[in-house]
Amino acid sequence: MKDFTRFLVLELVDEGGLELDDPLSGFFENVPEDKSHITVRQLLAHRVGLTAYHGERTDSVPADHLIMSEAEARSLIFSQQLLFDPGTQYSYSNSGYTLLAMILERVSGTSFESLVEHRLLAPAG
Repeated sequence: MKDFTRFLVLELVDEGGLELDDPLSGFFENVPEDKSHITVRQLLAHRVGLTAYHGERTDSVPADHLIMSEAEARSLIFSQQLLFDPGTQYSYSNSGYTLLAMILERVSGTSFESLVEHRLLAPAG
């Protein structure tokens, strides 16, 4: 899904609906200060300092393997302590790509699943 997400983001950039240097604060309310200036470009490149997963549950199942609302996922992601200042290092992050999927939904006005179906799968046959 990371490749699909990346493709869809770059497609919306090409169409002018999204800019790579747009910050998280342009898409979400109440973004913590340490995350407010994280850009779409940094999310795509895994250069934001977010952890790999949204968090661990007591049964050791990564939280992002569970079904949850957007608000729950965003809360878990925004409550993370950053591993480093955004843009300064690389660290693989499912959390960052979850935020990108949310951004795609906001910009397009449709669900991520619908975007994948209509912009990728259907054209590919």
